Amino acid sequence: QGKLEGDVFIVTQGAENVKLGLGEVQVLPYGETKTSIAKTRAQAEREVANLQPKLDAARTALASAEARDKAADAEWKAADNRLIEAANRDDDSFDAASRASSAALNRSIAASSEVGSAKNAVAELEKQVRSWNSGALYFTSLPSPVASVKTDADGKFSIPLDRKATVVLAANATRRVLNKTENYYWLVTVSLDGQPSKRIFLSNDNLATSDSKDSLVHVVE
Repeated sequence: QGKLEGDVFIVTQGAENVKLGLGEVQVLPYGETKTSIAKTRAQAEREVANLQPKLDAARTALASAEARDKAADAEWKAADNRLIEAANRDDDSFDAASRASSAALNRSIAASSEVGSAKNAVAELEKQVRSWNSGALYFTSLPSPVASVKTDADGKFSIPLDRKATVVLAANATRRVLNKTENYYWLVTVSLDGQPSKRIFLSNDNLATSDSKDSLVHVVE
């Protein structure tokens, strides 16, 4: 037995080091984890492929709704200008202009409502696509851990590890920023390479959202 020690932290855009305490760190068997990740990735690719045509159609529908809304708004403004002109003339055309302006306003309101519905449809489909391309997804079907610990208040952990084994280190942590919760996921290959101990840093460089060669997944959230 050897020992793997580590630090879990995030560097913010303002170059602040944020230590992530109470994060869970698990040691997973390498082969089973690779198989689980491959299955999850294949399923995610199928789901996104099914969703993409729907998302494309929803975006096209939104563009059409926005065009109709723009035209309806222009029509209402023109009708309203004609109403003002009729009121200034104080002639018999005022009633007809008033009815036309009111009808144009209703059409503009309806068109704006269609835009809102179309935006909601696009947002929902984009949310579904993101859910199939997230670090959290890969944590739903991982094999049972060989060992598991929590990081301390300074984001540090220590876990026993076979000196000759190659394993996967799975870690996740959260951070509250104003009214938003940020989630961080790591699935990193690690080995002591026969040494009695090693130290690892889980940070921005090897997140599931990074392009690190050590990370077994690469997602865009």
